[in-house]
Amino acid sequence: MTLQQSNHTADYQPPAPPPGWRYASFSARALAFTIDQFILLFIVIILMLPLVILLGLGTMIAWPFVTIFFMPPTLPITTTVAWLYFAMQESGRHRGTFGKRICGLSVVDPKGNRISFARASVRFFGKFISSAIMLIGFIMAAFTERHQALHDLIADTLVVKKAKGKT
Repeated sequence: MTLQQSNHTADYQPPAPPPGWRYASFSARALAFTIDQFILLFIVIILMLPLVILLGLGTMIAWPFVTIFFMPPTLPITTTVAWLYFAMQESGRHRGTFGKRICGLSVVDPKGNRISFARASVRFFGKFISSAIMLIGFIMAAFTERHQALHDLIADTLVVKKAKGKT
């Protein structure tokens, strides 16, 4: 390595977050996601309970192998609920889900602007890829310069927190 190359490396500055923001930490993102999962579980239980009662499926829950066969038909419903939960809130005026808002986080584009519903949808469905590779897509947020997970890179989004002293 020449002296010129080593000076260039020393001068490297990681990309700055949008003005007034800082990148969200991995732990804050994980906490927000956990909160959102509990909220979604509650929503899905409320939505699915009438179906379970109407179809008399309550007794089937006692048999785990029957539950496995019952779950696939509900996947389109639960996936749609989760998609709308994430995409509508992240593209809405609050720029984040209830979990993100509790943790003070927002989902924005690289310039700090609110994202569109289409971009929020790409981000949501990108989470399937992040999950499919042994959750490595999520873990990436702990190691990338801008704390982006794989689904953030796919959708070109950032998860940020207001910088201290900013309102």
